[in-house]
Amino acid sequence: MSNLRTGTTVKATDFPKWLVINEEGAVITYASTRKWAREFADHTRGERIAQATALTYTVKK
Repeated sequence: MSNLRTGTTVKATDFPKWLVINEEGAVITYASTRKWAREFADHTRGERIAQATALTYTVKK
């Protein structure tokens, strides 16, 4: 049985560290390597890459 019940907040330890973000800082997608993030980012549309340092999420029903 899982300890992840509805409402549980989890600090993730294993997640993709590279993100593609838009001009507002919203995450568009994620990548497992910096190289792939650069491939996905469309710099002509203001997208940039960023490195995630932490990820926290809340389990929903």
